[in-house]
Amino acid sequence: MKFKLFGVNFYISVLFCVLLTFLLIVDVTGFMSMSLFAVLTHELGHLIMMHKLRCCPRQVSLTTYGVGITGPCVANKRDEIKIAMLGPIANFLMTALFLVLHFFTNDEMCLVAAVIQTIVGAVNLLPVRGLDGGTVLFDVLSMHICESKFNFIMTIISLFVSVGMTALGVTVLFIGQANPSLLLLGIYLVVLNIVKV
Repeated sequence: MKFKLFGVNFYISVLFCVLLTFLLIVDVTGFMSMSLFAVLTHELGHLIMMHKLRCCPRQVSLTTYGVGITGPCVANKRDEIKIAMLGPIANFLMTALFLVLHFFTNDEMCLVAAVIQTIVGAVNLLPVRGLDGGTVLFDVLSMHICESKFNFIMTIISLFVSVGMTALGVTVLFIGQANPSLLLLGIYLVVLNIVKV
């Protein structure tokens, strides 16, 4: 599905809609809606910084690989780093807000929402291509090392973290934990790394 809103082209894949609908229907805990809110908070952080830097997005894509925001080329790497970092920062600010709400209300769902916000922010800081941490690492390396070297270093780090996360997920499953989340995250990061390379 494609449409234009406020001069920005939006693309939402059918598979993304089907998967999101399925997850929202089968979720009896409410965690999926909190996770969706954490992702929206994260992406809003990027959009706020893009707006502040007068770098309005050209397109926002929602696919099974994630949310992609593309805009006009950023003038310098420092601005690109600011844009990448404000997503996780927005999650961590929202974590603080939910912790304050939990302190005053003693509502367990506020604590769960804080944990989910923290996880979304932290995962996005992993140094893997396609995630914000990978963007920051890529920009920092590109400012200090020649292109052939930083591309090689970036590929090695991304693969190491992705495969390591997958191995950790397999290990957790083998020691008797029934939660496959870490394994699924690792597989997602491997696929994301392969697609981005």
